[in-house]
Amino acid sequence: MKEFRGSLLLADVNCFTEGKNHFNALLSDQEVRWKQRTKVFWLKEGDKNTKIFHSAASNRHKNSIVRLRDASGDWMEDKEALGGLISRYFADIFTFTAGDVEPVVEHILNCVSATDNDLLTMPYTLDEISEAIFSMHPEKALVQQTLLVLIPKKNTPESMSDLRPIALCNVIYKIMSKAIAIRLKKVLPFIISTSQNAFVHTRSMQDNNIVVFELMHFFLNKRKGKEGFDALKIDISKAYDRLEWNYISVVLSKMGFDQHWITNCISTMNYWVLHAGQHLGPIIPSRGVRQLLPLKMISFPSKLSIFAAN
Repeated sequence: MKEFRGSLLLADVNCFTEGKNHFNALLSDQEVRWKQRTKVFWLKEGDKNTKIFHSAASNRHKNSIVRLRDASGDWMEDKEALGGLISRYFADIFTFTAGDVEPVVEHILNCVSATDNDLLTMPYTLDEISEAIFSMHPEKALVQQTLLVLIPKKNTPESMSDLRPIALCNVIYKIMSKAIAIRLKKVLPFIISTSQNAFVHTRSMQDNNIVVFELMHFFLNKRKGKEGFDALKIDISKAYDRLEWNYISVVLSKMGFDQHWITNCISTMNYWVLHAGQHLGPIIPSRGVRQLLPLKMISFPSKLSIFAAN
């Protein structure tokens, strides 16, 4: 471009302009690539391709996992041993355990009407698919296969519990699950209790903090009477990963959801764990709703409601 700079010839000016536009386009593409790589979604405007992207991307390299402790407390440092530990961990989590669910769900009331089922099961329109696509974050990365990527919860993870699995779903699945979720949002307000604040759109989990504070205040100041009260704090570990598919199917059927719709939402799928550039698996789950995005909206609130009813 230097040879054309300052020239008054029309051909040279056109070449310089074309080269400048091409150079600016390359810079823009590079900025987008770094922004997607660093997952910095909050930055909307500013200098092009600044240090913030490079710094964030460099920090992401620290997510590499070099060793972990197994169940007995021994360190696994070999690449093959680490792969076996990770595969066994997820195979155990997503393996079905038999149990009788009828005594648990006998208190569930039918709350889904025929009109609601018609809404959920009718054929999808092009407008709904478009809404699902454009409701996704424009810079989220979609992949062509379903993978689990392990993200450390702290700087030096020591066990599998220190890792957070992130599911990377394929494009078609992501679009369809989003479309189902948009429809399901129209039904949720009628089937989830008004007292259920967590995991429900437009409701805030922070409201529970106020309720707990008031309850504890009541407990501490109660000095009279023979009737006592108590509070139960429950930590549900890996809540979404341990939900049995059979249990979910029975619960949704009791609530009145169309059985065909349930079957389509709960289906066996294989996925792989991405570690050290290798695909570990396939892992064939028989429980868990991490990969069943629409059911995550309803399964956990329903689970808490059933627990309260019993």
